[in-house]
Amino acid sequence: MRDLLTRIAAGPSPARDELIARLRSDAPFAADARGDDVTSWPATPVQEQLWLLSRLRDCGPAYSVPFVLRIEGPLDAERLRSAVERVLARHEGLNTRFVDRDGGAVQERREEPLVPAGGPVVEDVAEDTADEVVHAEARASFDLATGPPLRVRLLRVGPTAHRLVLVAHHAVTDGWSTGVLIRELVQVYAGETLSDVTQPWNSHARQAREAADSRAVTEAVAHWTRTLADVDLEAAGVPIDHPETSQPTLQAGTLRFTRTAVAGSPRPEDAARTLGVSPFALYLAAFQLAVGEVAATSTVVTGVPLLNRSGPGAEGLVGPLSNTLPVRVDVGDGPVAAVQATATAVREALAAQEAPVPLIVRSLPSMARRGVANPLFRQLFNMGNLPGVEGGLPMGRGVTVRPVGVPNGTARVGLELTLEETGDRTTGRLEFDRSLHEAETAVYVLEAFLRRLDVLIQSGADDGS
Repeated sequence: MRDLLTRIAAGPSPARDELIARLRSDAPFAADARGDDVTSWPATPVQEQLWLLSRLRDCGPAYSVPFVLRIEGPLDAERLRSAVERVLARHEGLNTRFVDRDGGAVQERREEPLVPAGGPVVEDVAEDTADEVVHAEARASFDLATGPPLRVRLLRVGPTAHRLVLVAHHAVTDGWSTGVLIRELVQVYAGETLSDVTQPWNSHARQAREAADSRAVTEAVAHWTRTLADVDLEAAGVPIDHPETSQPTLQAGTLRFTRTAVAGSPRPEDAARTLGVSPFALYLAAFQLAVGEVAATSTVVTGVPLLNRSGPGAEGLVGPLSNTLPVRVDVGDGPVAAVQATATAVREALAAQEAPVPLIVRSLPSMARRGVANPLFRQLFNMGNLPGVEGGLPMGRGVTVRPVGVPNGTARVGLELTLEETGDRTTGRLEFDRSLHEAETAVYVLEAFLRRLDVLIQSGADDGS
């Protein structure tokens, strides 16, 4: 992975030579852990990528997944504390540390609990300083070698107002997993019985490691090789304003927006249905068109996190299963054609979502980008899946919880667009790496996205009339 090699060479590291040899090797990553050992198990390919990044440089909180549950109503704090303890204990992958074994990452179960017996303590915090406390927690780094890879705090900001803060390293969770934890917390607090975890994380990790050498993965990598072989990945995204360096600042700017449909006007989901695509494909197509406009290119490659959850038990599994892969769309034939091309590209991506990113990069040695952000794309697109974002989730006994994502001021790539769709409203944020892009560039991209989205929605309305 060329961008990782650049990072290693730029700064001292006690394991630098060993890691360079490992990354240059054509052999898949491997780590040995006995199949009958329930205290340690190999890292999945996604986890090993994140572990390598943490060893090569200080990523700070760039790969943290922070969120807050805003809880309103007469909360039984002891009941919630117990629910947190029970839910976290169900998912063994949350309380691990990552160790080096024969050049690969192995997960070991930590003996120390993630929260004290009975759950996290209640901390009284003034409401006007609560946001500062949350932000500071979201900005704190993790040490994967010692753990824990997850932190929990329960803040009481008023007699009937609490905030449950959870921050985890991406090596042990992903966006879908966040939704699993929230739903389980609500169920346990409400007195409901949870179904058993059908597949422990250690079993999934071993299967994922074995599958990395399977025919299915080989075919999935071949799909991405064919898809990207004729693409100039340096030119398939938003041009940067400042040269990429081996030490990005990880300082992000954020542009927030809300789009509310006017009464009687077409909604995105209606336009998508008329055009025969999913709302996800409609929004992604608008973003691809916007990037194409800004970059003055007809071929756009954008990173898209795919769930990568198949098989029994995967839906309720907590861990980093998602795989962020480069979706290529040719946008030069007009907006409606771009929507159809995007829908096709997404379907094909879902069929090949098992491909580990390092293997894709190795299959494109002369094509991969040389920048620090990502070797395959310059920008990311993501649609949030936190439950109950708009009106909150009822926990019973007059208590309501509303999950809120917490930007921590970092950027994983040059630009990342995150959307939440709730009925007639589309809310979102565009985060940009200030070391790569000026704010004016980010504004230009966001304005182009909203303008292109309006065109696509109107196109759906015209086709349906």
